Amino acid sequence: MAQKTKIHMITKPLGEFTYKCKPYDHQQREFERSRDMEYYGLFWEMGTGKSKPIADTAAHLFLECEIDGVLIISDKGAYLNWYFEEIPKHFMDGIPYRMAYWSAYMRKDEKYRANQLLEAQDDMLDILCMNVEALSSEKAYHFASQFLQSHYSLMVIDESTSIKNPKADRTRACFKLGALANYRRVMTGTPITQSPLDLFAQCQFLKPGVLGYTSYTAFRASYAVIMTISLGSRSFPKIMGYQHLDRLTESIQPFTSRILKSECLDLPDKVYETIFVEQTPEQERMYVQLKEMSLLQLEQGLLTSTSALTTINKLHQINCGHVKLDDETLVDIPNNRVSQMCRLLNEVVGKKIIWCCFQHDVELILAELDKDEYEGYAVHYYGKTTDNDRLAAISQFHKDPKCQWFVGTAATGGKAITLVESHTTAYYSNSYNLEDRLQSEDRNHRIGQTNKVTYLDFVCSGTVDVRILRALREKKDLAHQVLDSFREMLTP
Repeated sequence: MAQKTKIHMITKPLGEFTYKCKPYDHQQREFERSRDMEYYGLFWEMGTGKSKPIADTAAHLFLECEIDGVLIISDKGAYLNWYFEEIPKHFMDGIPYRMAYWSAYMRKDEKYRANQLLEAQDDMLDILCMNVEALSSEKAYHFASQFLQSHYSLMVIDESTSIKNPKADRTRACFKLGALANYRRVMTGTPITQSPLDLFAQCQFLKPGVLGYTSYTAFRASYAVIMTISLGSRSFPKIMGYQHLDRLTESIQPFTSRILKSECLDLPDKVYETIFVEQTPEQERMYVQLKEMSLLQLEQGLLTSTSALTTINKLHQINCGHVKLDDETLVDIPNNRVSQMCRLLNEVVGKKIIWCCFQHDVELILAELDKDEYEGYAVHYYGKTTDNDRLAAISQFHKDPKCQWFVGTAATGGKAITLVESHTTAYYSNSYNLEDRLQSEDRNHRIGQTNKVTYLDFVCSGTVDVRILRALREKKDLAHQVLDSFREMLTP
């Protein structure tokens, strides 16, 4: 490890910590409990605001001269949430910081910004966001290692079930990187996705041996009931069940917290989260070409309100992974949006509603959810769903526990039906029609709903997605203002 020098050469705190925005009771309680701990796990249900205490902890530790760097590792695409949303929203005002993200597809300016963080500066907190999947590559691992070796640091793994497999390359990389960090945190709403054994790697990252075992084999032997199965001349161990789970629960309590939305009495009834998705190179190329052509038409006075809305629609389609050409041909585009959304929602407890703007969005999502890795089955409710199938879809979602997904277009399914079995709604894409948005939000936020409802919007940063969502959140009807602000729409 490279030699580190005491941060700022200061032995007393740099200032007094203050909240940028008022925390909820559970956020304040857990922040005050964990802020000085070397390692801690936030196993909080989605929508309970687990990012805020992490941002507050980083500010507190910096002011105490304990860290001058933060490395945030998260799932594919989700690491951008920290860069665009969580840090700007929650990080304490008055603390100077530099922030960058590392990606295999960085532009020159993004690469320069990231490289700047490899050399610590006095009185400056450096924050680096990275994709956990990238750590399977030597180049990404080396960059993260350089950052940690040049800083006293807090390392955070968001959606930490991404390292539940202790044999995976990225998990082993996180173990090595964790050894270089001074403080460590893991975060996830579902620490156990398939079995209690999922906890081992997450806790091993926090502190090797913290569960009383340094090897996964010994841990599994203690908590799993294993039988040897013979097939012909071959035999292999098979897990038949689990044991001593009370002991396992007790062993993690000193350094973790579990919080559910139902326990957070001061949470608002509606909780909104924005999930940023990275464009693929193909999406970025097509998006830039269409954007530049449209701006040229605007300069030449050739753009009407109708053609402006058509352009915004096509740009939004590109971000969603498809586009309809002028000859009505539908072209699919490689994208991260479908798999990122479905993987994230798959870890949410309970039934899920997904609203889309375009019919082909529904079809892309249904094709993804048809894979074996997703829990339960999906029903659809959009323009191509027959009347009988619509009635069946609602009935199945109400009554069948295996029906975990309701996928439709907000224009078709956003009115008149009740879906209170779900307290999680995702918007894969948004219409610029305000009524569609407001009506669809109310499908599971109505009489009969006993939980707080979380709304997740999936957007590509720096694109029309952001402008559409901003207009909807501000209760504006985009169709009435689009031509007057077309240039601003294309440059969020």
